[in-house]
Amino acid sequence: MKKILYLILAIFILVVATGFFSRINQNSACPVEKALFTVRGNSMVGLLESGQEVTASMGYYQCHDARRGDIVLYKLAASSEPIVKIVRAIPGDTWSLQEVGDRYQIIVNGRVLTTSKNEPYQFGSKNAALLENYIRDYKGIIPENAYLIFGNQVSGSVDSSRLGLVSKKDFLGKVIPK
Repeated sequence: MKKILYLILAIFILVVATGFFSRINQNSACPVEKALFTVRGNSMVGLLESGQEVTASMGYYQCHDARRGDIVLYKLAASSEPIVKIVRAIPGDTWSLQEVGDRYQIIVNGRVLTTSKNEPYQFGSKNAALLENYIRDYKGIIPENAYLIFGNQVSGSVDSSRLGLVSKKDFLGKVIPK
C-alpha cells in the first residue's frame, strides 16, 4: 500500500514539476523587458501628454496578440524614434469609410471609430483614398497581422490615416501609462 502511495506521490510531483518548467520555458521564449520612454508630440493628448514618461513592455507582441485599445510603441520606418499610438482595429474586424460632407469617417464593426473623447475621426479625401485602397484590396476585412493604429486627434496624425494598415511586426512594445 505504501509503495502505491509513493508511486502516486512521485507521479503527482512529476506532473507538477513538468507544468512548472514548461511555464518557465514559455516565458523565456518571450523575453519582455521594461523600458522608459518620453512621449514626444501632441498626437496622444487626452491620453498621454508631450513630455510624459511611460513604461513600455518591449517585445510583448512577439508572444501576445494586440488588442483593440492597446497603446503601442510603433517602429516608424522613416524615424529612429518610435511613436506611440492606439490600436483601433484588429485582424478580422470589418471596416469601411463613410462620407460626411467633405470629410470621411471610419466605420469598424458597424460603429464610427472615435477618439478617447468620443469624437469621430474625420479625414480628407487624400487620406480616405489611401484607406479605400486597403478596404478594396482586403474586401473590408482587416487581414491577419494587420492593424489600424491612431493617435488621439480627430483629423489623424502620423498614424493609419497616413500609413494605412500596419504590421504587428513593427510593434516594439506595449505602453503602460504611469
